[in-house]
Amino acid sequence: MEIIGSSKTISSATVKAQALAFSDEPALLIGESGTGKTLVSNLIHTGGKREAENIVIFDASKCENIEKGLFGTSRTNLIGIESIVTGAIDSAGSGTLVIKDLQKIPIDTQLQLAATIQLGGYKPVGADESLRSSCKYIFHIERAPEKLIEEKKLVPELFQILKKNAIVLTPLKERQEDIEPLACHFVKKWCAALGRSDKKTSKNAMRLLKKYSWPGNVNELQLTLLNALIHFSADEIQPEHIQLKLDGNWQLHTNEQLDEIALEDIIERKLKQFMQRLGKYDVENLHKAIIERVE
Repeated sequence: MEIIGSSKTISSATVKAQALAFSDEPALLIGESGTGKTLVSNLIHTGGKREAENIVIFDASKCENIEKGLFGTSRTNLIGIESIVTGAIDSAGSGTLVIKDLQKIPIDTQLQLAATIQLGGYKPVGADESLRSSCKYIFHIERAPEKLIEEKKLVPELFQILKKNAIVLTPLKERQEDIEPLACHFVKKWCAALGRSDKKTSKNAMRLLKKYSWPGNVNELQLTLLNALIHFSADEIQPEHIQLKLDGNWQLHTNEQLDEIALEDIIERKLKQFMQRLGKYDVENLHKAIIERVE
């Protein structure tokens, strides 16, 4: 799986993920929802020796009994025969276990996980004997681990094990240079999925995408472009095709936002014409050219 983007943080995350793919050590991915933690987890799994094994995703926020969901349970029937109801660790086998929302796991269970990682064994709920754990662990959290420790939502013992293999994925608004390659990738992807010829994104539409804060990060950008392709049939995506999903409904940008983009375009075009008349300046790097002229 390819990670799209050339920003420093994404490049660093990709290099770390590729290195971790050949390691048995657990990893910790830190980043807001939609920043690509699952994608990086898949890269770690498929990029190394566990590629042919299972990858199991355990979402702690959606499990009623987390301890049983992770470790499984032991049951004894009427004639005294014990059987194990499989948990996520057993399901992962020698593959990869991705545990999302680590901070939602009770403190006692986090301590059990720390012991499992260090000792290589675990006990299903109600069992007398331990089972072997041979999977690779990848944990996800959405906030700074130090803050979660302070709030008693993350045990320091587990963080000490994970911190040396931590990967931070910054919000999309903090890596604006990744928005254009991501947008181009998603437009191409959705055009192929919808059976349509490739479309381009206009310069003003791209400028609008770069101005938005993207609270839903990469996931929101992807859905926004899919919505534009589904509901508008123009050959090129324009600013008026870019809608945001607010309160469950897709809504157009305001006229004020579109006017602001149009004004920026006029200013940039006029400045380029001015700098071209002066000559000897690279108008593609307008900011640098203006600074040189002012100095």
